[in-house]
Amino acid sequence: MTLLIGNALIDRITNIEGRLDYYWSHALISDDSYARAKLTCNFTSPDGLSQMSAFDPCSRAYLTSYLNIPEVQKSLHANLTGLPYPWEKCRHCYQLFVTSEFDTILGLWTDRPDTVLPIIQELMRTGMRVWIYSGDTDMVVPVTATRYAINKLKISVKTGWHPWYIQGEVGAYAVGYQNLTFVTVRGAGHYVPIYASAPSFYGAI
Repeated sequence: MTLLIGNALIDRITNIEGRLDYYWSHALISDDSYARAKLTCNFTSPDGLSQMSAFDPCSRAYLTSYLNIPEVQKSLHANLTGLPYPWEKCRHCYQLFVTSEFDTILGLWTDRPDTVLPIIQELMRTGMRVWIYSGDTDMVVPVTATRYAINKLKISVKTGWHPWYIQGEVGAYAVGYQNLTFVTVRGAGHYVPIYASAPSFYGAI
């Protein structure tokens, strides 16, 4: 049996550290900002991060416009009754995910674990194979964060870092540990399945 974990935040502290390192290594923040963050941040409190939306505020408009195109509705077998008003996403659901309300709710969720690494370790001890994959352009849970989390497991490498060829091209890179494989999907972001290489990637698993 294999557990497949995709772009998952498996350890909160390493995710915060990994994001900072990813932003700096991809020239998204300056050397000065990086140095100041390393010097002053303890990476244990997310307070202050909720002032910035994690999602493009225009995405709702794009989605609404697209899903109101008659041809799109027809292909989705939607609005078969011909409602006299345009489709709109649930306002409350949308606000939950694009405003600081989402962070507030997470802040009130006090019994959530900061890490699921002990669970992963326990599953590995039972003999279950664990696959963790990340899109290599994911800025939400970047490859650096996942690597740092896996390093916390202190497991030895069984199969070194190697390219994974999909349809004759490098579609991913992988490294194998004891009962755990880490794969980075080339050119994919946070939602790996929506990127071009994803169907081939899943087919190769």
